[in-house]
Amino acid sequence: MNKRVVYIGNLHVLAAAVDALREDAADASGVCVVHGAAGIGKTWALRHVAGKFNALFCTALPFWTPHAMLTALARALDEAPLARTTALFAQLTQALSAAPRPIIIDEADRIADRPVLLETLRILHDLTGAPLVFAGMDEMRRAIARRPQIRCRILHAIEFQPLTLDDARKIAAREGTTLRTLVEQGLRQVVAAKKKPNKPFRLRQVTFRGNGLRPELQDASWERILDLSYGYPSE
Repeated sequence: MNKRVVYIGNLHVLAAAVDALREDAADASGVCVVHGAAGIGKTWALRHVAGKFNALFCTALPFWTPHAMLTALARALDEAPLARTTALFAQLTQALSAAPRPIIIDEADRIADRPVLLETLRILHDLTGAPLVFAGMDEMRRAIARRPQIRCRILHAIEFQPLTLDDARKIAAREGTTLRTLVEQGLRQVVAAKKKPNKPFRLRQVTFRGNGLRPELQDASWERILDLSYGYPSE
């Protein structure tokens, strides 16, 4: 049986912010930036909030083009993505205008320095009222804040913090145990992890035979090759 979710500090603040953006979806200023150190629970919290509020959750990828990003959003929306970028953008605009849903972009560090992707999301937000949530490391927050068109739309900036003593008490209560027992369990896991020998990493052989780059792609751009390799036909 699944245990109930404990709304510790970070999750409580995030859920309240996304709920507020949903309630005010007609406002053009509807952006939330979530930042914090790696391994602090951002992705888990974002996925939970996405499920709770029927949001579109996507993890940004380093090879994203505008078409690849819009395709990921269409699939999160359970829509069959159209082949051309302009038609795909119109498809998403129509769907989200009819029923605005929050758009959550995790690992947004990968697109924070990609103006065309940020502008595509910003325009989609302005046209549909779909709230935007960008999540990543601290540098992502600073990079996005340097873009005035997005900075002026940020209503919430949430920094994820380490667990507090109050958070630990809530977790202990959920587990039906004491705070002392919870701490002891954590210490045992840390000690056990340090005792495990580290095996040297070996990269397995992944080469294969082929005939090189196809002639029609000799002069193609890198983005065009990436789109084709991942099944995203571009214009």
